[in-house]
Amino acid sequence: MSDDFDRRIKSFFKNYHDRGMVKWAGFYLSDHTAKINADYQRRTKKIRPRPAMPLSVISEQLLQAFVSHQKVKIQLKIKNIEAQYEPDIEGRVEGYNEDEIIVSGQRIKITEINNILL
Repeated sequence: MSDDFDRRIKSFFKNYHDRGMVKWAGFYLSDHTAKINADYQRRTKKIRPRPAMPLSVISEQLLQAFVSHQKVKIQLKIKNIEAQYEPDIEGRVEGYNEDEIIVSGQRIKITEINNILL
């Protein structure tokens, strides 16, 4: 190494003043890593298909849930690009309109429902 480089290093450490602040970069890295791991687990989670229910049974279950303000878990027939079912839609039946219901603010066509759990 050159003398100039050594002098610069010595000068840097001689004049360096640690402000005693917690370095945020390490915390960001662990938060970021935790989010990446959580996202990976969500994407790789296998969701088992539940038996398909007839439309008449689905309608009865939805009516019962709407009248009694019960929470429902709805599995849709729609699959993602990896041929896996999406996670259940959970919440209360807030309303309906012809062939749609509203669960947790999300409009769902009744014909797209595979299974309902009350």
